[in-house]
Amino acid sequence: NALDKITINFEFNTTTKQSETILNGENVEQIIRGFEVSDKVSIVAQIQQVREKLIALQQEIGKLKNVVMDGRDIGSIVFPDAKLKLFVTASAKIRAQRRYDELVEKEENITYEEVLANLTQRDEHDTNRKINPLIQAKDAILIDNSDLSIQKQNDLIDGLITTKLLE
Repeated sequence: NALDKITINFEFNTTTKQSETILNGENVEQIIRGFEVSDKVSIVAQIQQVREKLIALQQEIGKLKNVVMDGRDIGSIVFPDAKLKLFVTASAKIRAQRRYDELVEKEENITYEEVLANLTQRDEHDTNRKINPLIQAKDAILIDNSDLSIQKQNDLIDGLITTKLLE
């Protein structure tokens, strides 16, 4: 099986202060964050074998240490027993603007309307797919960050983590 030959690792880049994705030994961080991948990800995410492989890989990473992960089914499927689950969202227009700004910074030739259409289509696919649809886990805390700065969101989340650690 070709999926069994895939290795995914994450390395912290001390220069950028960000985690980077390493696929079969190659740094693919820039590639997977581009619009071309975003445009196809929901289609690929509907393939059961792909979902099973990625869930298994994510769960293996979770066994190694405490981990913070984001994704559309992390709390509901990948780590249903996580100590703290957050369901972070924002309005489609706000998310599209944030993604558009990110892509423009990377010098991608794209319009806001294309980003909004892609995001809306992706939400539709992910919430309606038969295998592990996007849902808020029952015990997840909803955070709508439409009107929050990154700092205010991080302060809120830090407080939730501290509270959880004290329980």
